[in-house]
Amino acid sequence: MRRLKQGLFLVLAILPMALFAQTGQDLPLFELGASLSYNYAYRSLKIVTASSTTEAIYNNLQENEKASFLPHFSIPFSWNPASHWRINSGVNYSIRGFETKYTELKTPNPGTLNKLRFFYRTSWLEIPITADYIFWKRPSRFNLFCRAGAQFGLNTAAKTTMERVYDSRTELEEVKSNDVPRKSSVFITMGIGSQYRFSKRFNLELLLNYQRGLLPANPEFGFNGEPVQINTYYWNFGAQIGIKYLFG
Repeated sequence: MRRLKQGLFLVLAILPMALFAQTGQDLPLFELGASLSYNYAYRSLKIVTASSTTEAIYNNLQENEKASFLPHFSIPFSWNPASHWRINSGVNYSIRGFETKYTELKTPNPGTLNKLRFFYRTSWLEIPITADYIFWKRPSRFNLFCRAGAQFGLNTAAKTTMERVYDSRTELEEVKSNDVPRKSSVFITMGIGSQYRFSKRFNLELLLNYQRGLLPANPEFGFNGEPVQINTYYWNFGAQIGIKYLFG
C-alpha cells in the first residue's frame, strides 16, 4: 500500500507542473498515435520470508535465469498544455517476464532429449500517466524531451512454456507454474526521447524507456507447507518508435 501511495503521489505531482508551466503554444493541442517497442525484460527477487533451504533454492534458480526480449504495443494520447510540457496517457499492452538458460542433458541414445529451458510470460493492460518536459527544440520540427510518470497495470494472462530440444526437432509445451502473479500493479516509467514533425499533422517519436514495478508481481504463497514471501519485480528497458497524429 505504501508503494501504491508513492506511485499516486508521483502522478499527482506531475500535473501541477504542466498546468502552471509557461503558456506559449506552438504545437496542436492533442496527439493520438500508435507505437511499438522491443524490450530487454527481466525480473529481480527480494526474499522477505523463507527458510534457509527455500532461499537457497530460489537463489540457485535465479542464477539459471536470463533476460528476454519482449514486445510492447501502445496507443498513446497526449495533451500539449504549454510550450515545454506534454501530458501523456492512453492504453498499453505489455508482455513482461524472463526465461531460463538451457539445461544440458547427457543422454547416451541418439534421438533423445538433449536440452530444455523455460519461458515465463505475463500479459498486462496498462494505463500510463506521464509528463514530458521538452528541454530542446527547433521551431515546429524537432524536439528532445525527458519523460517520467507511472503505469497502472492489470494482469490479463500468465503462461509458462517449456522448450525441449531433440536431435532433429524442438517441442514447446505449456506447463503449470507455482509463480501466480498478482492481478494489478503499478510501474514507474522514465525515459528520454525525440520527436520529428515530418508533416503538418504527423510526428515521428523515438523513446528510450525504462520501467520497473513498484508493487511485487506476485502475492505471498506457500511452498512445501511453509509460508513464503519472495517478491518478484519485473523491469524492462527498450527503444520505442511511434507515429502520432496532431489535432486541436
